[in-house]
Amino acid sequence: MKNDKNTTLLLLEIFERYTNKDNPLSIKDIILKLSEHGVEIERKTFYREYKKFLASGYDIKKTNILGRSTKYYLDRYSFTSTEAMILMDVVGSCDILTDYQYEQIVDKIRYTQTQKDADSLDEIPFVKSMSNTNNYLGNLEKISKAIKEKLKIRFRMTTKDRYGNTILRRDGKYYSFEPYHLVYRNNKYYVVGLMNDHDQIGSCRVDRLTDLEITIYKCRYFDNYSNIETLINNIDDMFFGKEIFVDIITEEKYSYLIFDLFHDVNFLDYNNGYVVYRIKEYYSDKLVDELISYSFLTVISPSDVVEKIKHKIKLINERYN
Repeated sequence: MKNDKNTTLLLLEIFERYTNKDNPLSIKDIILKLSEHGVEIERKTFYREYKKFLASGYDIKKTNILGRSTKYYLDRYSFTSTEAMILMDVVGSCDILTDYQYEQIVDKIRYTQTQKDADSLDEIPFVKSMSNTNNYLGNLEKISKAIKEKLKIRFRMTTKDRYGNTILRRDGKYYSFEPYHLVYRNNKYYVVGLMNDHDQIGSCRVDRLTDLEITIYKCRYFDNYSNIETLINNIDDMFFGKEIFVDIITEEKYSYLIFDLFHDVNFLDYNNGYVVYRIKEYYSDKLVDELISYSFLTVISPSDVVEKIKHKIKLINERYN
């Protein structure tokens, strides 16, 4: 058996690494963790150590829930798991750090978490964005929880009218969604998952979600993927190429489709029932193909994208003429 000093240090390490307000431990759990490190104590020894911690200024709290065993945790000023997630993503997006410097900083952030929360941060590659939306942080926390518990979510989506005012999309319709992953691109969080309305993979900008709720319904696996790992490995295929600005023109009656299809849209001009928008997207052949397929819009710039579209349309015409 180790001496009292080692017992005290090991007990403190257990409180620091395994407990917080959301993850308290019972005396039985604490004694079990001590025994895993070769230290055997009785309950009266724990009470003595507990009083010693309080006398030394450690804020060890205990839960008192009627009908349940008392549990203990170290109440400390640390980051919540969502705050730690955001910090890790901010650090990860900083291109002036070497890989070694990044790992050093991330390890320090992980150390503010319990072992359970630190492990969950490693399991799900969360990402970052800031927004003026009041419920944004709350949405992130709910989505993170839904992903961990494999539960569907429902929400309404906001969009912009042609003047840039925020409005509810589709008259405030609720969307059912199976979240599988959070992705960080262009300083924005996107939740990637299965859009139940269309039964296909899609992504939604988190800052455009409102009235988000976690449902009691379990998520399914995608039909096109054998497991979640395969899905995660394919997510980056949706986001590639350099970012570009594309100016498009469409009839006003199709404006809602523009905001449905593209994540970053800005109003430029309006004339005789036609609206000009500027969208920001990742350039790729896939983007060009999508722009061609949208018969209700015309790309007017940049010139290289316009020429690429003309070339592809010419090849299509030659093939079918």
